Amino acid sequence: MTAVAATASGAAAERDEVVAVARELGRRELAPRGLDLDKRRPGALDAAWGQVAEVGFDRALLAVDDGGVGLDPGSLLLCLEEIAAGDGGVAILVLLANAALAALPAELAAQVGEGKRWALVPAPPEEAPTGARIEVAAREDGTVVVGALSPALGALGADGIVVVGRGAEPAVLALPAGTAGLRIEACEPQLGLRAAAAARISLSDATAEVALPPAEAGAATADSLTLLRAGAAAIGRGIARRAHDLALAYAEERVQGGVPIVEHDAVREMLAAMAVRLAATPSPALGAPAGEAAALAAKLAAADAAVATTTDAVQVFGGTGYMHETGVEKLMRDAKFLQLWPEPSWVARSLLVDLRR
Repeated sequence: MTAVAATASGAAAERDEVVAVARELGRRELAPRGLDLDKRRPGALDAAWGQVAEVGFDRALLAVDDGGVGLDPGSLLLCLEEIAAGDGGVAILVLLANAALAALPAELAAQVGEGKRWALVPAPPEEAPTGARIEVAAREDGTVVVGALSPALGALGADGIVVVGRGAEPAVLALPAGTAGLRIEACEPQLGLRAAAAARISLSDATAEVALPPAEAGAATADSLTLLRAGAAAIGRGIARRAHDLALAYAEERVQGGVPIVEHDAVREMLAAMAVRLAATPSPALGAPAGEAAALAAKLAAADAAVATTTDAVQVFGGTGYMHETGVEKLMRDAKFLQLWPEPSWVARSLLVDLRR
């Protein structure tokens, strides 16, 4: 933590140092664990999380006086992109969700303790065609939550969950692990979920430790979701960068017809398309999305570009692109997951249209 906290003042040179720490974290600590994370090997996420906590990125947005690092949101977005480009993959979304707690009011932000991992779980919107629902009831003994959420990113093995509910009665509720009525069960691995500690959450008269009234919860929900979406955009760009770099390196090394395949027109066209997408989706940190609509648009564009870029990368690799060890097929699954989180892309597009009306 000291290495990061000493540099997080917001000046350009100091921001570069913070980003360099994130870059090294991704390349030297997380990338070597990429396959272990993706295969959900025991202890892999805990080991990666230990490295994240050691430099303080788990509480990046908290003020230094509160035990955090004091990063501004733009710096955090740059760091997320670099960590993703270092093959942090969708596992790094767990970091983003934890850091997003600092966008919530103090009584919830204080839950981010030294080395602790919380899962910030956005409940699906009321119109989502899924069985995931929550109902909140205020009783004399506290705020009680009933329902189910699946899959919940980062919940498996977490110290607690914070449920962010949307709709006519927004709710922000903190439930530590072990809360009576709270069950957290592992999901079957699918797509990028294998690296994201996703779990199925069941709530049966679970009493929240912290519950914000609807008036406060509405603003808190908007702030946290805006940060999640902007962070997902940064991660999508990082995934696309890594896919492009891997594909270009392979194209320069792979010889076919007596020349490296980078000289083949079809391959050059795909590599050029990747470069164009990267240029067309600049880092959100360069103009940190202000407001829900901008964050939604940035996340949609970055996720779609990441899916297209990683798909092209698999094709550049040819048959070997489907081999787990190359890493590009994992990137394609990671990118696809971004189209599903923190809400499916079709929901995000519908929300964006309503916000622009």
